[in-house]
Amino acid sequence: MNEFKTALENTMNWQIAEYEKDLENHEFSRRFERKINRLIKSMTGGRLVFYGRSIPLRKLVQLAILVVILAVLATAAYAAISWSSFKVDSYDIYSLIKTTDIANAPLTLEERYEIGADLSGYKSEILLDEDFAVGIFYTNRYNMAKSFEFYQMTKDYAHSMRVDTENALQSLAAIDVGGCTGMYVQIHEGSHYVFWDNGDYFIKIFASNAFSKDELISICNSVQKAE
Repeated sequence: MNEFKTALENTMNWQIAEYEKDLENHEFSRRFERKINRLIKSMTGGRLVFYGRSIPLRKLVQLAILVVILAVLATAAYAAISWSSFKVDSYDIYSLIKTTDIANAPLTLEERYEIGADLSGYKSEILLDEDFAVGIFYTNRYNMAKSFEFYQMTKDYAHSMRVDTENALQSLAAIDVGGCTGMYVQIHEGSHYVFWDNGDYFIKIFASNAFSKDELISICNSVQKAE
């Protein structure tokens, strides 16, 4: 039991120290600190007995502030929506996109898909080429700002993907891509994401802000099995 008490106290001290580092440049108002002090004193008389050992008021204040911070984070704006085989957990600054229909999906890329649109004006670079995922970067030869990335992934590999949706120009919305339900979002600097599940694989195209939404959707609709 003594080892458990020591480990628990060390963990608590470490967590407080880590949060103190993050908060060293932040000042809470005197009014807030007085409220916390009064709250702790009213409940504990200024000290808390923990496993037979008392904890000073200063550490209690730190713990109280930590609890407040965690409570704020836990209750931050959050929404969960589902489209087709996708579940999207949206928070204040990002969204997690998850594929839910993965039970019978291939664990490797048994078939490869490619862009069917005319890409003669683009040069390509392999970003990723594995059994479970492939990624290709395309850049327009005449306009270097016009570029996009194409990814085909197994659903297991792409089970949970993060997208920075804070201040998005257009929030996540369901769209049709080749008869499949997909998702589109335009993030804060204008870049576009399109995700969709074609039944067996998860496909993502990320395009620079030099593309219009219609151009991007047209490229997505051209994706087909490689011959």
